[in-house]
Amino acid sequence: MTERIFTAKTTPSVVTSPAAEYLPAGWPSAFLELRIWRSTTTNTTLVWAIVVDNFELRLRRVVWTQTRNEATCGYQDVIDAADAPIARSTFLALVTDLAGISFPAFATKQMGLDGESRGIELRGHLQNTTLGWWCGAPASWAEVAAWHAKAEDILEEQLPPIPEHFNIGYRVPKRPRAAV
Repeated sequence: MTERIFTAKTTPSVVTSPAAEYLPAGWPSAFLELRIWRSTTTNTTLVWAIVVDNFELRLRRVVWTQTRNEATCGYQDVIDAADAPIARSTFLALVTDLAGISFPAFATKQMGLDGESRGIELRGHLQNTTLGWWCGAPASWAEVAAWHAKAEDILEEQLPPIPEHFNIGYRVPKRPRAAV
C-alpha cells in the first residue's frame, strides 16, 4: 500500500482516493455541487470542490502528488487540503457563467503532447455533467477553457496559498482580499 503523508490539519483520517477527498470524514452529510480539476505536467493534481454541508456552501481544495521514496524504492503520496466557506453569490455567479456557454459536446481534438488535463463536474438534482480535456482544449471549447481558468483564480482567492513544495507549474501571487 502507498504511504500517505498529510500536510494539512483538515484531512480525513482515511483516504480512499485523493480525487474523492473533497468530502472529508467530518462532512458526512455533504454533497457535491461543482468540482474542477487540473493535472499538471509536473504530476500534481489539484481539485477544487464546492459542496453543501448542513445548508452551507464550503470550498475544498486538494493538492496531490507522488514523490520518490528512496528508502523503499517506491513512491509516497503527498496530499494537502484546505477548505473555507464560500459565498452563495460566488457559487451562483460561477454556475451562471458556465451555464451561459454554448459549445459542441463532441469537438474534434487536435493531437497533443505532454500537457495538462482539466475538467469540470456540475451536479444537479436531475442532471449531472462531467467534461474533461487533455492538453489544450479544442478550439470550439475556448470559452469553457477560459471559464475554467477564471474559476480556478476565483476559488484560489478564497483559500490559503498552495504549499511551495508542490510543483504546480506556476505560481499566481495572492491578491489582497476585498473588504466585505
